[in-house]
Amino acid sequence: MDRYGTFDGGGEGTSVGSSARCRVRRRSSSSSHSGAQVNAAFIPEYPPNASVDLRPCLVNEASASWLSRLGFLFVEPLVALGGARRLRLQDLWTLEPENTSEQAERRFRAAYTATGDLMAAILRTEWRAIVYSGGLGLRAKSTFSDVTQSLLRAPMSVLYQTPIGEILARYSTDMQVIDGLMSFPLVFLFRSTVSIAAALGIMCYLLGVTGAVFAALTAYMCIGMVDKRLFAQVYSLRAELEAADLNFVSETLDGAAVIRSFGADQVERVCLHHGKMVDDRSRIATVVEVFTHWLYIRCSLLVAVFLFCLALLLAHGGLQASTLGLMLHCIYSIQRDFVSFSVGILNSSVNMFSIANLKKFQHIPPEENIEQKGSSNA
Repeated sequence: MDRYGTFDGGGEGTSVGSSARCRVRRRSSSSSHSGAQVNAAFIPEYPPNASVDLRPCLVNEASASWLSRLGFLFVEPLVALGGARRLRLQDLWTLEPENTSEQAERRFRAAYTATGDLMAAILRTEWRAIVYSGGLGLRAKSTFSDVTQSLLRAPMSVLYQTPIGEILARYSTDMQVIDGLMSFPLVFLFRSTVSIAAALGIMCYLLGVTGAVFAALTAYMCIGMVDKRLFAQVYSLRAELEAADLNFVSETLDGAAVIRSFGADQVERVCLHHGKMVDDRSRIATVVEVFTHWLYIRCSLLVAVFLFCLALLLAHGGLQASTLGLMLHCIYSIQRDFVSFSVGILNSSVNMFSIANLKKFQHIPPEENIEQKGSSNA
């Protein structure tokens, strides 16, 4: 039966580079060779001591601790799939090939810390979703109650003048938006803003002036997302059901024979009015489509500028390999989060139409008291 043992060799010093972990294999007495003999095969797992001082360390020890925890954000699928014991976050950023007992302890400690950070990130995400959904749910319940009470106290003249289709649209479409659909754009906005800020902070720390230029360009793009005239058109569009449109639909449903009985002029008027309604409904979809293409063009230009600056730094030798990989990940992360940020703003602005429509029915003047009116006349 084979037995294995380990011992330290390679010098008397206690430094990391002066010792090597070696494996010894002892043959059992049943070996074919006479006289149980130890056949020791030294297989050093690391380079000799002369090359220890020449090995490059791309990240110093001062920043290795927080970079190890930061690196977990970029390799968290490996943590979840491969297990914490298989991942060496400290070696990943320091690029040290030693595997001493101290390095192994740091490896396990970093992996356990990364696993804890992963669970904390999942819990924070769930907590934010619960807070957003709960807050918007309470607000939707209050809005629904206000609209119902306002309509019940409203004068009958308001109900006669308001098409029933508009009231039903407030209770179905607009309440559905504020009750459920409004939470998703807000979550996208919060997550994208925090992620963009974190990526820009890392780039500013590692690249200095170049990172500050990246942050300024990204901030300019985010500000332009709200100030641009194209985006302002989304706010100017009113996606509400006009009373005239609903009356036109009611008139059309009465029958085509009634429309044709008034002659060709009446038929032409109906066709023109119907075309105007279709055009008004299509304006929002057209502006959103144009805004989406405008957004992707700007994102592509922003990424191109970032990559060009990184290429200049790499050409002048001012960028290490590990920093280059981290910066590339940050750039594409900013691109993804920038799109999520813009889509969140766009969807939130469109959902504001439903909130504006509901506000019209929240503050209707109530019916006057008949008894007070009769007593005043007396």
